[in-house]
Amino acid sequence: MKNYIEEICIYAFITTDLWTLRAKTGYIGITYHWLTQEMKLYDILVYVEKISYPHTRTHICETIQEKLKVLGLEKKVNVAVTDNGSNMVKAINE
Repeated sequence: MKNYIEEICIYAFITTDLWTLRAKTGYIGITYHWLTQEMKLYDILVYVEKISYPHTRTHICETIQEKLKVLGLEKKVNVAVTDNGSNMVKAINE
C-alpha cells in the first residue's frame, strides 16, 4: 500500500481525532486522504490505537509524525483537519 500511495498521490491531507474514555484511556485515529493527477479522491484509515496519558500537544504531534513516517507519507501531507480540541489544534500547529 505504501508504494501504491507514493506513486499515485500528488496532494494529501489527514483527518485526525482523539477520544478519551472516563478512565483516561485515549485513542487516536488518523485517516489519510489524497488526490491523483486525475483529481480522484482516495482515503484510507491508517491508524487507530491507544495513546498514553497525558494527551499533550507534544505527545500527539510525535505520534502523528511517527505513524506518517512509518508509511513514508509525512512529506506529502499539506493539510490536517481535526476537531477544535486545544491539544489537537496545538499538536497540528507544532
